[in-house]
Amino acid sequence: MTLSITGTPKPGDEPVTQSDLAVSVRYVDQSGRSLSPDSLPLGQTFDVLVTVKNEYAAGSVKDIALAHILPSGWEIQNDRLTDQETSEYSSFDYQDIRDDRVYTYFDLNRNSQKVFKVSVTAAYPGKYYMPGVQAEAMYKASISAKTAGKWVYVTK
Repeated sequence: MTLSITGTPKPGDEPVTQSDLAVSVRYVDQSGRSLSPDSLPLGQTFDVLVTVKNEYAAGSVKDIALAHILPSGWEIQNDRLTDQETSEYSSFDYQDIRDDRVYTYFDLNRNSQKVFKVSVTAAYPGKYYMPGVQAEAMYKASISAKTAGKWVYVTK
């Protein structure tokens, strides 16, 4: 007999994992100073910097998929449309920018890391859930990392 249960964890109850990859997220204002995403004023423009580090002892990790879903009250500023993109954050194989999320695909050499930047504006007042950022080797799911999600506010 096999019993199987599936579902979506309650917001804030998602498991934080780290297995051969490490993911960290920083939020910085336009001057490069750190800021907290917990409560942002309406119209605040800032950058989200996601760092993925290879901690896989056996070597390089190929075909990593980074899924970065943003809260509904934040609006992604697509730097590719404004010529603001910098090569410092462009070392990926492919990037798919959607309304509320960014999927980035890349490889990581042994003991190396990459940083990816998303420019964002706090566009709509309210309380929103920000899911955790997840990175996973597409063809070896045991190599993965996920950060915690949390509630954030955009204030008038």
